Amino acid sequence: MDRGGDVFGTLAWGLRKFAWVVVLTTVLVGVLVPFVLSQSEDVYEAEATVAATGEVKIPSLDALPKTVENIFSDGAVAQVVRTRYDLSATTSVVPDLVEVVADQDSVAFTVIGRDSDPAVAADLADTAATEFVLELNASSNALGSYSVAQEATLPATAEPELAGGPLTIAIGILAGLLVGVALVTLLLVLRRPVLDAESARDATGAPVLGRVTLPRGRGEVNERDTQGLGSLCRRLLSSGSPVILLVSPRSAVSVRRRLSTVMAKLLGRSRNVFVSQGGEHDLPTLWELVTRRGGRKARVPDADRTELVLVDGPTVEERTSRPDAAMTLLVVPEGIALGALRLLADEYLDGDPGGVVLVRTRRAGTFRRESHQQVEDTPSTGLHSRDDDEPPTFFDDDDKGEERAGHYPVEPSHQR
Repeated sequence: MDRGGDVFGTLAWGLRKFAWVVVLTTVLVGVLVPFVLSQSEDVYEAEATVAATGEVKIPSLDALPKTVENIFSDGAVAQVVRTRYDLSATTSVVPDLVEVVADQDSVAFTVIGRDSDPAVAADLADTAATEFVLELNASSNALGSYSVAQEATLPATAEPELAGGPLTIAIGILAGLLVGVALVTLLLVLRRPVLDAESARDATGAPVLGRVTLPRGRGEVNERDTQGLGSLCRRLLSSGSPVILLVSPRSAVSVRRRLSTVMAKLLGRSRNVFVSQGGEHDLPTLWELVTRRGGRKARVPDADRTELVLVDGPTVEERTSRPDAAMTLLVVPEGIALGALRLLADEYLDGDPGGVVLVRTRRAGTFRRESHQQVEDTPSTGLHSRDDDEPPTFFDDDDKGEERAGHYPVEPSHQR
């Protein structure tokens, strides 16, 4: 669990990502458990008093409460209660049904009986108190002379099993939050999410070419609603790779497709971009022709003088027979598990050139950084149009025609 050493940053990401875990545990622990307890049957408590009738034979009263509790719990009182009410040997009697309360510096003790029936609660207290007196007065435990000073009376009201009311619920909610945070922390430790470029580079051994933010949803992406896209496209153009293969895990296919679409639009302002889905065209054959002809023009369906080929989700055959200069771009969501990223790198990043793109999604409209005019001025940063020295083409079509679907030509700079 590391984000460039920022543990708290990783925890904050985890709490956002797994907020449902915190909410669920808060509901279960903080609300449902107290609610279930509150629905249980109320319990009546009856009290009988046992007091000394003479001098207490113990060196110090400080040890008296502990001694009294041990005598009450030694088994004799519990056995009498079990016999009277025909209870099984596994039934918990002390302190569930009967209990003794010994205050410090006092020679009087309170014996409590509990039951849903007030009469039974009083009888339990009296039965336990009578046997308790016999134990206190026994020669082996002789602490002095004791007797039942006051028998139990029928309790008028029941004691709710859920004590504390709203305070208990508040404590339960706080406990639920703590349990939720603990579970999220455990998930982060096991998952080890990749949240920064350094972690991604260490896991894959490939450079991180960009961190792009896309708006949430499944609709078409406007480049003004993205972040980091311009830097990514500049790096791709400066690499000189004529073919870019976009790959991703299955869970990120929709994100990859949205990214490839907006990339094609932005790159198309400076290059003639031919966009293809994996398996859509016979690209391996065309690449073989180009290699055999030494770079001479090859006719590509629905493309004119193509300078850059963008393949979204190439097939295994296309990845295998790609040109040596082709770049494989691994698109992964921010927070992908470290182990999963390593497996993806072994599958797709089998040599240079290649790179990783971390993608995260946010609410649309929160990070517009460039105006439409600034996007149109992108060539001034190093991107150039077809008028700038007519760069070499990768694919050519002898026929000039109107713009076709999936093909993004650029206008000459003097016409902009």
